[in-house]
Amino acid sequence: MAAGTILVLQVTMIPETLVTETWQGSAQSSPSEARAAIGRLGRQQPALLAYVLAASEALSPAAGELMVYVFFVLSRVFYATGEKVRRVPPAAIDECEANIEARLTTLQGAHDAFVERAAFVLSGNQPHVFRYVVEAIMEAPSDPIDPIRLTPEEQGAIFIGLATAITALDQHGLSNPQP
Repeated sequence: MAAGTILVLQVTMIPETLVTETWQGSAQSSPSEARAAIGRLGRQQPALLAYVLAASEALSPAAGELMVYVFFVLSRVFYATGEKVRRVPPAAIDECEANIEARLTTLQGAHDAFVERAAFVLSGNQPHVFRYVVEAIMEAPSDPIDPIRLTPEEQGAIFIGLATAITALDQHGLSNPQP
């Protein structure tokens, strides 16, 4: 890039309606449709899927399944935008995870009202996708059909893993630098 050139990022905020429609459509997928879609996801985003699967192995089986399912839905949301979604490299995933963890570390011991405001700031360009993730984690224990008991540590691990995936897809998958 030449000196004096300004780099502009074209940012796309995914609408809440698209998040809701994709989540509802994913919930209605048959097991064979879900397996085929996970296979496609593995070809589209092999490093991100490997990252989420590895992170889910440290959780209880039910918590791990929740994490993988929510990742499946949020990745479908990004692909449903109609924009080209580039493959996210492993180094970008590591960078996003380190940034998320560093930002969350600064919130330890903070007042709840501040934490709520900080959570909004952490959601970056994709507040509706983040809201879906937080609701899925918080509502899992009270799901009327399949309640999933999560420890606070599991909630945190799932959030960090999925926040990393959202940030990586947003910053390295969707964002198109325009000179």
